[in-house]
Amino acid sequence: MSWLAASPLLLASRSKTRQDLLRSYGIEFETAPVDFDERAFEKNNQSLKPDELAVALATEKGRKARENYVDRLVLAADQILLFENAYLHQCQTHEEAIRQLQTLSGKTHYLISAAVLLDDNNHQEVWQETAEMQMRDLTEKEIKDYFDLEGPELLKSVGCYHFESHGRKLFSQVKGSISAILGMPMDGLCRSLMQKGYLAA
Repeated sequence: MSWLAASPLLLASRSKTRQDLLRSYGIEFETAPVDFDERAFEKNNQSLKPDELAVALATEKGRKARENYVDRLVLAADQILLFENAYLHQCQTHEEAIRQLQTLSGKTHYLISAAVLLDDNNHQEVWQETAEMQMRDLTEKEIKDYFDLEGPELLKSVGCYHFESHGRKLFSQVKGSISAILGMPMDGLCRSLMQKGYLAA
């Protein structure tokens, strides 16, 4: 695939995984991360269903990026982790991350990913996918060894694992697209970019 638009796509994210996904599809982009209080937004929107919340978070990021780049094609994304009807978030400490993996061990959780594309006319397209993640029963040693292998970067990831690398071995079964698991539903996005003439197959 190759990028055809005059300007690169503007990605409202600092996620290296999302950036790598775009590169793998031949999409040229620049980054324009936005900051806002996602936990407060979540608290203020408790009436939203999980898939609606993921879309709303991505949309808010996209809108904030558009404030500074009104003439650019903007892509924003978000991913939430749903476990037993509760949302789990990034951890602040190594100990907290260990406890979170112990909680997920042997059980199923859901990764709900959303992507929002806003063009220079403020037209918005949305894609949302959910992946079902069944984690193996992990021993304390397996969890510790995994953290020693991946390092403190795990604290930046919801769920405290990197599925794109050694984290795959933590799971007995997954259902869903790899791109959704990695936080960016790509199939619908790429089809739209090709239909609009921004991306060549």
